[in-house]
Amino acid sequence: MEVGEGLVVVEAMKMENELRATHRGIVAQIHVKAGDRVEKGAPLVTLSAEPTQPSG
Repeated sequence: MEVGEGLVVVEAMKMENELRATHRGIVAQIHVKAGDRVEKGAPLVTLSAEPTQPSG
């Protein structure tokens, strides 16, 4: 994932809000599934640091 890339779309009160990556990384874990109700502040996804590419 790159900074600003879309991660999740949350629908609330018939409005869709796209949440974007705040830092570069790899999606390590998804905490919810489509249709789940979530509380404000609940984790939706976890981004881990992107592994470095071996040089050479």
